[in-house]
Amino acid sequence: LVLTDGLSPLWTDERTRDLLRLWGGAGPLAIVDPFPQKHWHRTALNPRRAKLHPARAAAPNSRLDARYDVSGLDQPDAPDGLAVPMLELSPRWIAWWARLVTEPTSVAGKIWRPSQR
Repeated sequence: LVLTDGLSPLWTDERTRDLLRLWGGAGPLAIVDPFPQKHWHRTALNPRRAKLHPARAAAPNSRLDARYDVSGLDQPDAPDGLAVPMLELSPRWIAWWARLVTEPTSVAGKIWRPSQR
């Protein structure tokens, strides 16, 4: 779990994205924002709605299948994009992520994708 408010300019740095890709390729990864979801649009992260389906329990993020909201507002990602769930710092959101990590079932949530090179 990475705890951040998402306001640092480091979130736009390719080295930060590379680090998240490394961690997300090795195991489950999520970003925890101490601010409520209604404020996330003010950060450098700007998460999107998606339905996530892990390949198996405890699958790394690189093995998450992310299906976006069909509103047509989102641009498709590159096939090698990494889906990183974003969570509020609350028991309900942490429980949602724990379910995603431990049960190979689809769940809806908010994700952030590091930009592609």
